[in-house]
Amino acid sequence: MHTCQRKSCLLEFLVLMFPGATVAPVIAQDVSNPTNVRVSATGLVTWDPVTGISEYRLEVCRIGVGCHEISESGNSHQIGDFHPDDPYRITIRSRSGGVDSSGTVVRWSPAASVEPNPLDDGGVAPHAGSSINVWQEGGSWVAQDYLRGEKLVIGSACEAGDAEGLLQSSDELEIRCLTTGQYQVVQRIPQHPQDMRTDLLVFDAASTNCYRAYQYPATEVTEIYSLGC
Repeated sequence: MHTCQRKSCLLEFLVLMFPGATVAPVIAQDVSNPTNVRVSATGLVTWDPVTGISEYRLEVCRIGVGCHEISESGNSHQIGDFHPDDPYRITIRSRSGGVDSSGTVVRWSPAASVEPNPLDDGGVAPHAGSSINVWQEGGSWVAQDYLRGEKLVIGSACEAGDAEGLLQSSDELEIRCLTTGQYQVVQRIPQHPQDMRTDLLVFDAASTNCYRAYQYPATEVTEIYSLGC
């Protein structure tokens, strides 16, 4: 009489029912989005490299004209026939194993369409659609969400190559050092509850490398809407 253990009997059953079949494991992949995405005045799109990806997929849209898609192996792309007087929307996704990240969005807006915000006078990266501003006071950086009145003082310096770390936090704001040596100020309470969108400001101590963005925690999308300091 043929006898077998439970596991070996199950294996014999699968082999008999499905000869030549193999069982492949399902591996969940989490592909990181590109960060520090910027568009220059000449249409050069750059971003920080993402480790372990095969390529980047870009959708370049010239608003009111059309869109096209392109892939890049490196962390930059020159928009062909760039028109700086027209608005653009560029979505960049990292690809690994055939899986794309959710995407990072950056926009180019003609300079004439950006109006200064008087509340940002003398601060970093003024923009009419923002609610976060930073400025120097007594040798330290001060960050404020002026919609809520919350202020935080940045007392530590960020250096390029350092590990990302939390500097200051409250119920309303959070300030981090990035590995690029920049500071990141982000709202903890959504500015727009209907889409759970929060404001984000990234800047360096020299005020030469800055951008503003919206974060959508539900989808992990970061949408950059203002560049420059």
